[in-house]
Amino acid sequence: MLFGSSFMGSILYLTQFNQQVFGATPTESGLMLLPMVGGIMLSSITAGQLISRFGRYKIFMQIGFIVATVAMVGLSFLSPETSYLYEAIVMAVLGLGMGVAMPVLNLAVQNEFEQAELGIATSSNQLFRSLGSTIGTAVFGAMLTAGILSHVNEIRDTAYIQNVAQSPAVSKIGSVDDPNTLLTLNTPDVKSGVADGASKQFETLPVAAQDSARSTFDANQTQFSSKVTHAFSESLQRIFIIASILIGIAAVLVFTLKERTLKASTKNSTPGEA
Repeated sequence: MLFGSSFMGSILYLTQFNQQVFGATPTESGLMLLPMVGGIMLSSITAGQLISRFGRYKIFMQIGFIVATVAMVGLSFLSPETSYLYEAIVMAVLGLGMGVAMPVLNLAVQNEFEQAELGIATSSNQLFRSLGSTIGTAVFGAMLTAGILSHVNEIRDTAYIQNVAQSPAVSKIGSVDDPNTLLTLNTPDVKSGVADGASKQFETLPVAAQDSARSTFDANQTQFSSKVTHAFSESLQRIFIIASILIGIAAVLVFTLKERTLKASTKNSTPGEA
């Protein structure tokens, strides 16, 4: 449960961070998670080979959860000023930790039960992981919304929102009092669409005033984006701090588990405590 709530519940918001801060499209923001996916793939394959060779698994869980905790702490330092290189390195480290923790956790559970009970054990493990993920996503989503909501008045009073709040494009998205609307307004496609609509309005102005109006609009849009990204980043930092605590607790609990001889690794010996 702790693993599901901390990892699955918090990583969802990295894609939104990539869209809000780096201006990535939904597809690009997903591709930006590849360092983490690569880390998971590399460490899971390596850990599987080493466990098969040495027959020990607890040490890999311990290392995996510790590495994941450190990486989660690193994600709590993400901000609008952070480079993608920093995010990519931390995600890769997180992937290395999780790639060990996820499959070995399943292995540890399955190793505690007889063959006839493996289905129940495995499904129960997945149930509690999914339950943790569901609860974590709901709680973290509420935290994110509440964090942005505390900045709504500040963002809503920007010249950009005052100018575009009554436009048809914005009205279709929702109320500017809604944090989700403000986040949507800061996505690249929507910002581009609003800017195109504003440019058409500027064409009705005298030629001498058009450039000035566009410059003012661009400056106001930049100010709005800055306020939204900083509000989003502050909320996301709190989410990763809580996620770090949860996965840190999970790391401590891993050390209390008793390691037993892998049943598949001992053909002639009776399974017992290692």
